[in-house]
Amino acid sequence: MIFRLNKAGQTEINNHLLSCNSDFLAHLCKQIDVNDYSKKIVENSMQFEAWADDLLIGLVAVYCNDKKSRSAFITSVSVLQSWQGKGVAFHLLESCIKYVTQQNFISVELEVETTNTEAIKLYTKMGFIINRVDDQVIMMYLDTGQKNE
Repeated sequence: MIFRLNKAGQTEINNHLLSCNSDFLAHLCKQIDVNDYSKKIVENSMQFEAWADDLLIGLVAVYCNDKKSRSAFITSVSVLQSWQGKGVAFHLLESCIKYVTQQNFISVELEVETTNTEAIKLYTKMGFIINRVDDQVIMMYLDTGQKNE
């Protein structure tokens, strides 16, 4: 397994997300156009990727474009089912948090479905705390320790 930044193109991300689709509890394809979402990820996010040979097996994508509030947003955390439970998501999230902190952002946020208990456990282990709970979605955030200037 190799970890890389921003190597995957739109097609690779699209294929990866479609391969992970059944793992998303509300099935990603029913929520968004995966091809458009993949394009947005490539064009607007920093991508933390895990590869096995030429296969994208894990992806964390974060938007660091809110310079005013200095809050980053993790838009995607996905790992192929056959690679889950092997620390891939933990490593990718750890790298993402380190990057966001180095970029002087004061927090990073994400949302997760209320029924995705494994992801919630992982995010809590990484220091994320619950900010808001809606019917189906939990908003979580992590304070990076950077000072608000």
